[in-house]
Amino acid sequence: MTKTKYDQLWNDLIHRAIGDYLTSHNEYEWASNANSYKNELKDAIYNTYEKEYKPQFKDTYMIKKNKGDSENEDSVPIGSGEVKIDRHKVSALLYLSIVKNDKAPFIKLKKKRDNGDIFAISACHEIAYSISLNCIKSFIEFSLKDNPNCPHKNKFISNGAFDRMPSLICEEYENYRESIIPRMVWATEAIDSSRANTAKTVSTNVNMLANIFYFLELHASNCT
Repeated sequence: MTKTKYDQLWNDLIHRAIGDYLTSHNEYEWASNANSYKNELKDAIYNTYEKEYKPQFKDTYMIKKNKGDSENEDSVPIGSGEVKIDRHKVSALLYLSIVKNDKAPFIKLKKKRDNGDIFAISACHEIAYSISLNCIKSFIEFSLKDNPNCPHKNKFISNGAFDRMPSLICEEYENYRESIIPRMVWATEAIDSSRANTAKTVSTNVNMLANIFYFLELHASNCT
């Protein structure tokens, strides 16, 4: 992801999503009031995505790039063709970069309470979840400009995109979002930079998240 593309992503999705969450959840605030904090967070997310998690994922699950391939291209050649890190994996990498950079958790409860960190971590996951789904939706909307007749993508948009979520069976949660966030927290918080198997752990979580996002998109496009 080029820095220019990321700047647009930060302005259009990431920063806006954090602001919207803080507006609708006034018990939270930014983790720091320092003037430089938002720019530090912006850089931390990008560096985690571009310099840590994406290379780890590629080295673990994808054939290394040929000499001369651009470092900013989210794609690698496999065999005679080229396999790209698709929108679901890009969004999964983005999710992890938002919740696991060195500035996270980037929001906090205004009033201190026992176990306050877990509430802040969960809130960051909620934000990352929304950003990732909106990122996928943006990819699809952009793709439709070049291929307006794609039935899957048109159905996804006309069905309200990710407004259509799977129904829960035998669950204590009220909706799918409330059900999946605790599981994502549990899975992704296992990532620890001090562990020798960090790259494999990151890549496993990328595939897990990407599969979740793929099936959510598939569910939305198949709803009638």
